Amino acid sequence: MNIKIRRKINTFIFLLLAAAVCVYFCKAGQTLTDITIISGWTLFGLMVFLATYNLRKRITFLPIGTSATWLQMHLYAGFLTVFLFLFHIGFKFPKGQLEVIMAIMYGLVFVSGIIGLIITRTFPRRLSSKGEEYIFERIPMYRKVLRDKVETLAIDSIAVTNSSVIAEFYHNDLATFLGQPKHLFRHFWESRRPLLKILNKVDNLSRYTNDKEKTYLKEIRELVIQKYDLDYCLCLQGCLKYWLFIHIPFTYSLMILTVLHVILVYAFTGGMS
Repeated sequence: MNIKIRRKINTFIFLLLAAAVCVYFCKAGQTLTDITIISGWTLFGLMVFLATYNLRKRITFLPIGTSATWLQMHLYAGFLTVFLFLFHIGFKFPKGQLEVIMAIMYGLVFVSGIIGLIITRTFPRRLSSKGEEYIFERIPMYRKVLRDKVETLAIDSIAVTNSSVIAEFYHNDLATFLGQPKHLFRHFWESRRPLLKILNKVDNLSRYTNDKEKTYLKEIRELVIQKYDLDYCLCLQGCLKYWLFIHIPFTYSLMILTVLHVILVYAFTGGMS
């Protein structure tokens, strides 16, 4: 069977089950007195399923479905937990201290998951549009190479042009920009304003220089653009690489709090006797 067709069938089955669960809880909430317990255990089961997705990515040799299928199920199950969570707390903000912490933690898990969904669906396409691909771990080395090139040009310009204008410009306006990642937050929105600001300084300086200095400034201008694009790749690749280091710890922290919550509920209600 075609992989796309199989994925669509799996998606349809899961959505059908999710719809059935929603209908069940909507109707059961009007008749069952222990609906909170049922919704709580269902929510906990979905949370366990969601947590196993990270384990599935590590165990690639078992024939338990493709990673793409698991991702689709992970997304749908995650959205379903919103309904179950709201139903479980009675569509009211919780009052107990532990319950408030759990609600906040659940919100962090869900929001970080949504952010992860957005960046994993959009950032790779944005990175590929830049053309040249950089290896994330080597970006500091690439940045040093660019800085050294500009510094060499600035120093050479003194001997060739008998002027320190470019060297002073490098020291005052470019050294900090070239030596470390800059304007990372702007790259989320693909803003070019910081780059244009620097390029305007280069262009304005070029108007008052001779032909030899203009040649140096032209090379420096191209290297500045490369540095800005390098920071762009650092920002987006960093988000793709590290957002799970936020989402997963929040997830396991929520799981621990949930287990504690279950123990306390059954202990104080006599459910363990």
